[in-house]
Amino acid sequence: MERKIILTLLWVGGAVLSVIWTVLILSYVYRQFPFRAAHDQNLGALIPLMLVSIILVAVLTAWLGLCLYVYRDSDRRGMNQLLWTLVSIFTPNLLGFVIYLILRKPLLQQCAQCGQKVDPSFVHCIYCGAMLKSRCASCQAVLKSGQKYCGGCGTAVRAA
Repeated sequence: MERKIILTLLWVGGAVLSVIWTVLILSYVYRQFPFRAAHDQNLGALIPLMLVSIILVAVLTAWLGLCLYVYRDSDRRGMNQLLWTLVSIFTPNLLGFVIYLILRKPLLQQCAQCGQKVDPSFVHCIYCGAMLKSRCASCQAVLKSGQKYCGGCGTAVRAA
């Protein structure tokens, strides 16, 4: 889905760029603004205008892509989509995007029993109560998958 949206943004950016270039070339040929006088009709004026249009479309497309990324990623992490998208849009100099990257939560994991998405720091699912992480039999420390020994007490972990 994200790839489709990105391709759409690129097509829209290309279409806008094509329209801008067409207008510039037609105004150059028919001596319209900014090429009203005969001595203004030169490539020295047309090339910078085309380069500026390329840069503006690229910056606009990248900015829209970043806003779309924040909107989609905040949903995957269980954060407020609208709030973080507005922060990234209205905070100047891409500072809102940097703040989002620093403060974002980890990706949600799916409960094997009920299928709901829960915070990866939880030991039990908040929807069905299923155990998401195993605990050490001796000290009750939370164990990560693949651990051979408990980090809290050094006891060998039994294979489940």
